[in-house]
Amino acid sequence: MADEHDTGEGSHAVELAQIREIVKEEVAKALQATIPTHMDGMQASLLDSIRQEFATLKASGDIERPSRKEVEVPTKDPVKRKLNQVELRTKVSKPIHE
Repeated sequence: MADEHDTGEGSHAVELAQIREIVKEEVAKALQATIPTHMDGMQASLLDSIRQEFATLKASGDIERPSRKEVEVPTKDPVKRKLNQVELRTKVSKPIHE
């Protein structure tokens, strides 16, 4: 009888471990599915912050217009492109995001 009881508890522990692994995998899948939404939200928030900062700088008159040579910003990512444009307009010596 003792052996039957031990086998039952061991089997129960294995089942719990399997259930934990399944739940862990499902939670990971659910979190991964939300990553694009979170990234879009962060990107929009960052872009809004950049626009606000640029508007503040523009209103204060602390920025100068860049020469036509500096306007070209070679990047496909829209947030990095905006960051580079703001950096160029505020006369930062080297863009942070290339």
